[in-house]
Amino acid sequence: MNYIGIDPSITSTGMIINGKAFNYSYNSAGYTKKGDYTKWYEMAKNVVEFRFHDKASFKNYQDEQVVKLDLYRSVIENIVDDIENNITEGEDIKVAIEGYSYSSSAGNLIDLVLFGSLVRDRLMEMGCEITVLPPTTLKLESCKMTYPPIEVMEGKRKPKIVLYHKNNDGISGGNFTKKEMYISVVENTEWKDGWKKHLENIRGDINTQKIPKPHEDITDAYLLYQYIKTLK
Repeated sequence: MNYIGIDPSITSTGMIINGKAFNYSYNSAGYTKKGDYTKWYEMAKNVVEFRFHDKASFKNYQDEQVVKLDLYRSVIENIVDDIENNITEGEDIKVAIEGYSYSSSAGNLIDLVLFGSLVRDRLMEMGCEITVLPPTTLKLESCKMTYPPIEVMEGKRKPKIVLYHKNNDGISGGNFTKKEMYISVVENTEWKDGWKKHLENIRGDINTQKIPKPHEDITDAYLLYQYIKTLK
């Protein structure tokens, strides 16, 4: 079985294929004006395959619609190429992909929905089995995969055991932010692969109050990858 996690984004798409990390970002995010990697891309270069592209450039509304569509298709074909080159042929492909956050601004949300829909359509053409997780569900699952449930007896007349899912700091999985999701990967004792070890190694360098790109998107993709592996 092939397992893939994808966090689709206009600016930085993260993807994990059978444990291998990929990222699709703007050139301006990954490189300095001197042509060197920017800080966080430099730190991750040994554990991530980077694919860079330029931002869409257009003069008016009519051009914008065509240029963006052409860019999205180009990025998606890079994603498809990486999938085809890193899966075991003849085995099914299970993909977990993150849904949309409706807290995004209207313009960004429209672009994200268009890009995400194109990604899903292309994956379906490849015969992938797709599971879409809302961001809120991914937060909870990132907690459940790392921390054991807390059993609490509730009710007076008919007591029953209720399970609560919290991390080591007492934060409920449903209230996780990118910080808690990052820490859930670091504190998981079962995962031993490259991205997990990388996050462990940089824990002293990273400001968990705001997880930088590309780490934010790849970590989401990694959690999606681990989640899809739990489904039978």
